[in-house]
Amino acid sequence: MEEAVAHYNAAVELAPDDATRRRIRLARGLGRARLDDYQAAIDDLGELLPELSGRERVEGLLGWIWGTEWTERSEETIAGAQEALELAQTIGDEELVAVSTGRLSQGLAMRGQPGDLDRGAELGQKALDIWVPGSRSWDLINHQHMFGEQLYWMGRLADAGALMAVVTESESDPLSLEARLRSASLRAMVLTSSGHYEEGLALFDQTLELAKKVGRSIRIVQNYSTLPLRDLFDLEEARRRTEDALVGAELLSGFTMPRAMAMADLVQTALLQGDIVTAETTWRIQWEDSINTKGWARWLVSIRLAAAKAELGVMTGRSEDAVEWARKTIELSIPVRRLKYEIVGRTLLGQALVALGKSGEALPELRLAVQQADRLGSPPQRWQAEAALARALYASGDDNGAEQAFAAATTVIQDVAAGLSAERSARFLRAEPIRGILGGLTNARQ
Repeated sequence: MEEAVAHYNAAVELAPDDATRRRIRLARGLGRARLDDYQAAIDDLGELLPELSGRERVEGLLGWIWGTEWTERSEETIAGAQEALELAQTIGDEELVAVSTGRLSQGLAMRGQPGDLDRGAELGQKALDIWVPGSRSWDLINHQHMFGEQLYWMGRLADAGALMAVVTESESDPLSLEARLRSASLRAMVLTSSGHYEEGLALFDQTLELAKKVGRSIRIVQNYSTLPLRDLFDLEEARRRTEDALVGAELLSGFTMPRAMAMADLVQTALLQGDIVTAETTWRIQWEDSINTKGWARWLVSIRLAAAKAELGVMTGRSEDAVEWARKTIELSIPVRRLKYEIVGRTLLGQALVALGKSGEALPELRLAVQQADRLGSPPQRWQAEAALARALYASGDDNGAEQAFAAATTVIQDVAAGLSAERSARFLRAEPIRGILGGLTNARQ
């Protein structure tokens, strides 16, 4: 990168006129943006933008907002994308209209205010629909990945999986390696979140090996890969990967998401291990740090931390606190269509209400959680919601209903176990939460 910049600088000095000099400076800034030198791209292109007009200005804006996006400056990204889109429409450049539409979609998803995810999804699909075939492969693969992330967050697992299959099976743009690695990781996440654990875990392993082979950081891939490990109660390995991912994460200038997400991962793993001290300490550090968290992590992590706080309340018998934080989880999830955590929030709310002797209030929440979990199709949310409903029904005196809900939870668990390797299946079935459900009504009566 330094050698390329040196060549650009020399070319600028030798340029015969201002127009040539401007084009070389634009190419230098765009190159820095594509090679992940985001702050340098912001500085270069920000200085140059006042001199640009027409197509050159759109290109400059697109490079500049790629830098602002990956340094989590949502308002600047949205404003720049809107200007780029309007100018591209004015000059009638269909290629740039599509790219600018995609960037506006990404900026809205990053900001995450009420309505942003819905509008972002609409624009994200529109960008794909109007993309000029065969054009701008680097922009396309990056948009496909970012849009896939948004679909995943919104619980549209099948749509996200289909899009990531297109990305990972397409021909590679030579400068889009980072997007391809992340897309492979997201595809693995979709597979495991849909219950295809062995296939997804194998893809995670392949992606980690590829990242190492080509000299890329494996931190973000490791962050992704801890979710299925928690689902299957491979908790020591999940914690090891999270702690590895946290080493040096604070050095990622301008991009807070990897560290924030890894901290939330650590809280969730510690809770599953019964390590309340680590969970509470890590939660407090990250919650207090949230005021400095920007971009996607601001809303993604706050939802996860609210859910973790509710779970802490359930585990430690602080049921009133659990109710408060479970409701907060639901309230934070709905505006951004975070279906998974709306389900988690309702499940925890139901558990806390049952602990307070309010089974009647718990049942509607838990029945809705079961319906939503079936729609999402993710096994952990399905068996957890069914088990919580079973216990609430038992507490309300409905033994037959409780038996049916325990049976439904058991079916989900058995389906997961049947698709796992012998070692993973045995570990999964040994886990205390799983044994408690497989014991059904007998355990509920104890």
